[in-house]
Amino acid sequence: MQHLLVINTGGTIGMKPSESGLVPDPDFLEQHCHHAYFKNRPTLQVTWHEWAPLIDSSQIHPDQWNQIAQLIADNAASHDGVLIIHGTDTLAYTSSALSFMLRGLSLPIVITGAMRSIQEPDSDGPDNLDLAIHTCLKSGMTGVWVCFHHKIMPGSHISKMHASAADAFVSPLPDKRTHYEPNVPHRIAWILPEQCGIDVFTYYPGCPLDALATMVTNDNRALVLRSFGSGNLPETGEFTHYLRTAMAANKTVVNISQCFVSQVDMARYQVGGHLVELGVISAFTMTFEAVITKLMIILSHSQNHEEIAAQFSEEWTLEMPLYEG
Repeated sequence: MQHLLVINTGGTIGMKPSESGLVPDPDFLEQHCHHAYFKNRPTLQVTWHEWAPLIDSSQIHPDQWNQIAQLIADNAASHDGVLIIHGTDTLAYTSSALSFMLRGLSLPIVITGAMRSIQEPDSDGPDNLDLAIHTCLKSGMTGVWVCFHHKIMPGSHISKMHASAADAFVSPLPDKRTHYEPNVPHRIAWILPEQCGIDVFTYYPGCPLDALATMVTNDNRALVLRSFGSGNLPETGEFTHYLRTAMAANKTVVNISQCFVSQVDMARYQVGGHLVELGVISAFTMTFEAVITKLMIILSHSQNHEEIAAQFSEEWTLEMPLYEG
């Protein structure tokens, strides 16, 4: 007998049409899945946990990631796999967060959703659910994965790239590894929202630095710089001054490229090298979603800048695939 935990948070896949557009349809998805996927599997026992109310994923909050992580941890010993049904807008953030929060847990955790309601005739929901359930119960699977449009992708390395197409999610750097076993004991890495304020500054040619000036002096503990190419940013007196101010305030500054497929290598060009000298940390090949959620977790548990930098630069769970471009 296999035991599957299903957590339905909401999202398009379980909505129904109404005069005001798609709206959540409580209990419908559980009944549908029972008849379509579970009824004829006598060796499968399913525990269904549905949020009340079901939410649009744009409303997700780190406190809810904590709730999901706790629910999974509480049921891990008695279940063989976990299926999370989730809206697509913030699915990549949730999958990244749970990948880091639950590392070391030897259990397959699969997240899926759909771009169209399962009640629509051309829905991508049935295929996504079918693949996700199969992956949850597949022997040897551990960690967090996303099943979408015939693909199984590591939860810590995906981004949503299309607002309406069925093939909405992409893993920027496909990884040949099918699992990653971190050498750590399992414990939930809680996120403390009040401890992990993060600013994001996107540089464009000629942009004013007023916003950056505010960011380096506020109470947030980390600053993410969205740079060009392999991690390049202009070397000017004003820009350098603000970064020094941030460092003096013990802020963690991370450099991530604006390019979707990239590897931040600040030593490659002179205009990146000055960032290394200032103490800016590389995001390597991580997605933006992974950078944000990993920082949230580290900042929730560490105060020392050197310790934060060391943890951030260590691969935790498939979030840093090799760049071969």
